[in-house]
Amino acid sequence: MLNELWFDRIVNISVNIALGLALTFTVSVINNTVSLGSFVLGFIPGFCIGYVLGDLLPLQKIGGFCADGLGCRPDSLLYSFVEVGSIGLIMVTGISFFCTLVGAGFQGFWGRWLSAYPILLFVGIILDLIFLPLSIKLAVYLTKNNTAN
Repeated sequence: MLNELWFDRIVNISVNIALGLALTFTVSVINNTVSLGSFVLGFIPGFCIGYVLGDLLPLQKIGGFCADGLGCRPDSLLYSFVEVGSIGLIMVTGISFFCTLVGAGFQGFWGRWLSAYPILLFVGIILDLIFLPLSIKLAVYLTKNNTAN
């Protein structure tokens, strides 16, 4: 088994695989460009950007700060939704912004990004609400870190 130092990395990798797959598929459907080549070319930068964001930013602290700021009780379902929703907002915004910039360039960027952003945000936050708890359970199992929920 992996040691506890891998816990955050496992969560980050597994969430970003799911997020990268979902966002890439959603963009492919929106643009009517569903193919293996476009899927791979969309997934790789999306995963890399998401991984870097997840590794560099204290997302759990930011999410907790947002939930605390809205007055949510730490043990409530609303707290979890606000925390994960804040994380999803940051991740989807960063991934979609940079992937659109890479894919579309500067010309037509704002129109393309803003037209797809609401759909991607919805997909990304729902996906985070589902996959973040599963990723934490996977990390607990793989690291035998029984301190997480």
